[in-house]
Amino acid sequence: MGFLLKPAFLQNAASAADVQRLMKADLKNNVGKKAVKFVAAKNCVIGGKTIHLFILTDTPALFETVLKTKYPKAYRAKGACDVAKDTDSGAIQVLIKSSSGQMLPDAVAKLMPLVVAGDKNFVAQVALKGSPSDLKPVGKVDSGVAEWAKKEYREKARQVLIASMTPDRKIGSVYFDDGSRIRTTHGSGPSGETHSGKITVQFNINENQSVLAFRKRYRNPNPKTKAEAKTFWDDYDAWLLRQLKDVNIGSVPSWAKLVQGPDTAHDLSTGSPAAVTRLVELFKNINGQLEGWHPSRGTATKFVTDKQTVSVLQAGIKLIDAEAPLPKPLPTDPVELKRIYALRNTKFYNFVKSRLPNSEIMKAMRDPSTV
Repeated sequence: MGFLLKPAFLQNAASAADVQRLMKADLKNNVGKKAVKFVAAKNCVIGGKTIHLFILTDTPALFETVLKTKYPKAYRAKGACDVAKDTDSGAIQVLIKSSSGQMLPDAVAKLMPLVVAGDKNFVAQVALKGSPSDLKPVGKVDSGVAEWAKKEYREKARQVLIASMTPDRKIGSVYFDDGSRIRTTHGSGPSGETHSGKITVQFNINENQSVLAFRKRYRNPNPKTKAEAKTFWDDYDAWLLRQLKDVNIGSVPSWAKLVQGPDTAHDLSTGSPAAVTRLVELFKNINGQLEGWHPSRGTATKFVTDKQTVSVLQAGIKLIDAEAPLPKPLPTDPVELKRIYALRNTKFYNFVKSRLPNSEIMKAMRDPSTV
């Protein structure tokens, strides 16, 4: 069977649900096919609703034209995949074989649950180099738990995320594909933050090089008084945002690196993050307009963990929000505010430690006494 979702339909679509229905139908109709071409896009607004696209097609160029003109701010990718159906679970399995553009294979695979709106009948994974191309079954595990099942569980439990990390390899925040993050122990306490309806763009910038580039253009490159220094750094921040807010993958400044996922973040196998490199996040609305930004203390770093760790971090945030909630409005007394943040840090840290005492996250999280 061919493909039900056509470029013209996407061009004129007024219903996100209709597009999702056709994408899922095409996945079902192409079960058993290998090397099927696809195009993917993140954050497309159809009928007032933001959705993500994974489109099987034999005419990717036509869909790319639609995406570029109708959704110019969307992250896009194209590639090839295998589609299969697991005989035990009945799930449609998509194996991402290749991907080029603004999303790597891992990012495309992680987009799938959002594409199908959480439908558990569709799963995706990446073809690892050197591994068989066929998808493995994900059905029932034999009694006694066979070694292949244990290995598969470990592989599926593995989570590769982004964390902001300082040169001493201490973590500030852990970032997720949907734009949310969990801030661990911190001067303002742990928190869970989401940027619903916004597009987050991340850069690792070399601050020495960016400041040098700014000085070459600034009217007063060597401030001498406190007032001059404050003006200098305020103007630097404004200049930094102007340089980053409209860049695309081909126009990133030489002193910055666009972070598109864990594989484009700093890799710890090359050494600890550099002190001069820091993560800068830009938050845009669906129309691409800048609404806010966040400079981090650390560097966007590839962080390999597992589902259990993520679940514990999420549970820790729920615990402190229940047992040590932030008052609204926040107190103006700095002593009282410090006490509240310290309490949340301690409760969160102790909760995670009690469940993951020897984990990598505990080695990386700052002890509350050092915050």
